Amino acid sequence: MILNKEEKSMLLGLARQAVARGIAGRSRVEPMFGKKTITDNLKERHGVFVAIYRDGCLLGCMGSVLAMLPLWQACEEAARNAALKDVRFGPLHLEDLPALSLEVVVIGPKRVLEDPGALCPGTDGLILRKGFRQETFMPKAVSGLIRNGYRTLDGLKSKAGIDPQDDAPEVWEVFEAQVFSDGPDSEASDARP
Repeated sequence: MILNKEEKSMLLGLARQAVARGIAGRSRVEPMFGKKTITDNLKERHGVFVAIYRDGCLLGCMGSVLAMLPLWQACEEAARNAALKDVRFGPLHLEDLPALSLEVVVIGPKRVLEDPGALCPGTDGLILRKGFRQETFMPKAVSGLIRNGYRTLDGLKSKAGIDPQDDAPEVWEVFEAQVFSDGPDSEASDARP
């Protein structure tokens, strides 16, 4: 499934609406799409993450790689959680809203990673399962490590704080993602048509 421009715009609008309602303490209500209808693509179940930035600095990122909810609903939930429940950051406030930019990452099908050298920067994300732990690396994180010279998966393990001496079996999966944002350089950050 490839989202078109209107569907991406709808998801970004829905995410922004969910962040605003969450910050204002309002309960979840059915989204207002105006004259637009929820397309079949937005009804499909997909994993999704929403990241919130201000001036290029991450303020929250939440979501799931699991395809449990229709995409529009998963996006709304991820946005609200990114604004209020990311334990790495404090909850956002109403005065933050005007300066925020949002990024949506729609997770495609996962497959076992066979060749780390074949990763596509900006499009591919990774999932590491090691023992009872699971870490997800968004395309931006994978791309950043590749650009900074980390050509091995050890760079990602280090970034996640995983002990290199941990001998628990590990499984790496790769997923292709559609990444788009409403930030100032949104055309550059859109990794897919």
